[in-house]
Amino acid sequence: FDFLGNMSWMYLLVVIPVLGVLVFVHELGHFLAARRLGVQVDELGFGLPPRAMTMFERDGVKYTLNWLPLGGFVRMAGEEGDFETPGSLWSKRPWQRATILVAGPFMNFLAAAVLFSIVFMMGVPAPAPNGRVQVYDVFPGSPAQAAGLQRDDLILSVDGKPIDTTATLVAAIEAAGGREVPVAIERGGQPMTLNLTPRASGEARAGISIGTEQITERYGPVECFLDHENPFR
Repeated sequence: FDFLGNMSWMYLLVVIPVLGVLVFVHELGHFLAARRLGVQVDELGFGLPPRAMTMFERDGVKYTLNWLPLGGFVRMAGEEGDFETPGSLWSKRPWQRATILVAGPFMNFLAAAVLFSIVFMMGVPAPAPNGRVQVYDVFPGSPAQAAGLQRDDLILSVDGKPIDTTATLVAAIEAAGGREVPVAIERGGQPMTLNLTPRASGEARAGISIGTEQITERYGPVECFLDHENPFR
């Protein structure tokens, strides 16, 4: 576990809850399948032992809260050597035992499908059709920052030359190296002109990261699974 020494506390604060949810969803799949197929479940634990408290008991199942916040666990009859106990896991037919075992990974897959669907319904970035050249980032201390360029600006022309691809922008900046040129942009739907003096030579002459204009695409619940251009498909 040496890699833990290189992790920030903030990273761990994110990873531990996410891992805990994934583990609990996995165990919940085992729990639901076991109950459905008549296996006696003795305990459904939230978190890992040692036990902090028993929250309540219903139909012979103890629902417990445990001290380690790393998911949860299911304790079924027949898992600790009492194989002949009525209602134990091993008293069931092979296909029933297999169903219970597979239910955990299936719940993880189902949870992933639901979460990805929610993300695509909320909206994901995608290249705009016939998209223009967009500023993705402006490097500190660069000519672009001095000129007033900002992230998400759309570059329309450089020194009067129309910009329709990243290649034409790179060529226009190289041609203008060392001299001040007007740059027509669109910012928040408003056109404006800035004066940019690219470096005469070297890397990052303007000091910007560029790409195709991005838009937010949203999908419906069915499109999340059926749209042929959806990366989740």
